[in-house]
Amino acid sequence: MAEENTAAPDAAGDGAASTPDSALDVGTYEVLSTRLADFATELTGRAETLNAARTEAFGSTELRLAGTTRIRTANNCVPRDMVQVGGHLLFGYNVHMGLKSHTDVGDVFALHEFAAEDGKFSFAEVEQAGHVLDDA
Repeated sequence: MAEENTAAPDAAGDGAASTPDSALDVGTYEVLSTRLADFATELTGRAETLNAARTEAFGSTELRLAGTTRIRTANNCVPRDMVQVGGHLLFGYNVHMGLKSHTDVGDVFALHEFAAEDGKFSFAEVEQAGHVLDDA
């Protein structure tokens, strides 16, 4: 006579039997998950307390976006980095040059001057001779 399987099906209902080990794993997961959630809550509280103390000691200024604008370049490009150099913005970018045999400094860098007028911002390319990109 064949032995009958008396194990209960698992929660997924696929007929696989639950074992004490899988129940232990689920319990362990819940314990660890609860502990991590508690630690996260405690860490958040500590960070907020520290930030409040920092603000009280040093003051605070609100960071907000003042405006947006576009930088126009001679070539269709993907911006990579920008830095202030001598009161101007040095703008570096990647560009696909197509049939051009070599790349010049002006093909991947542009020097712009920032201007703000009546709450509007603009970047005009510096065209005066003798700036940092003209230096051999």
